[in-house]
Amino acid sequence: MRSFRRFLRHDEGAITVEWVVLTAAVITLAASIGSYLDISVKDELKRMIDSTLSNGSSSRQ
Repeated sequence: MRSFRRFLRHDEGAITVEWVVLTAAVITLAASIGSYLDISVKDELKRMIDSTLSNGSSSRQ
């Protein structure tokens, strides 16, 4: 029983687990946002290039 009470008083391990979970959540959120932005930037860049090429080819004719 004494060792169980001592276990409950020492929470260093629990704090470490909380930091690991928090860090994993932040990394997951950052990866999700980065993935979304990557797709958005690629789509916008492709649209700009297509627009520029179509405007440039029509002005040459």
